[in-house]
Amino acid sequence: STTLWSPVDGASVFAGSTRAVLVNVGGGRGRSWWRTRTTLAHELCHLLFDGGVFRGNRATLIFSPAAEPRAPRGGELSPRFGGRHDTFRRVEQRANAFAAYFLAPREGVRHLFDGGEPAQAPESVFAVATRFGISPLAAANHLTNLYGWSQDHRGYLLDWLDDCTYEWQPR
Repeated sequence: STTLWSPVDGASVFAGSTRAVLVNVGGGRGRSWWRTRTTLAHELCHLLFDGGVFRGNRATLIFSPAAEPRAPRGGELSPRFGGRHDTFRRVEQRANAFAAYFLAPREGVRHLFDGGEPAQAPESVFAVATRFGISPLAAANHLTNLYGWSQDHRGYLLDWLDDCTYEWQPR
């Protein structure tokens, strides 16, 4: 049995024409199949777009760090991953956005709400999460970006999600 380092959600490897993806399902992650799907989509973005970002290396390995438990949601990456490096931060942000739009396409989300803007409520977050098999956190971020909701309202939704006393499971 191999155990992967828990701070890593996934990784992408580029060496010549070889491309590979690693997804960490250890530490209970495998029970959250939507997290695995999101990590796969995130790493797919790296395979498609990021092979040449860090030029000068014969082989490139991009680690996608797990969120730091005490860090702001989706905000700060641990310095041990180079989280302060602007290029790395942009690459990770783009891969996160790609995963959200790949798994929950803009038109699909709009169709879910009959083309109108959904209520800025937890029910809308859970509707997107359930329909598209993504986490409530990813759904809240996606709705905020898609409909231009304020960061204050996003914070309200995320605080509400933090206060949920049950574990959400998509159908």
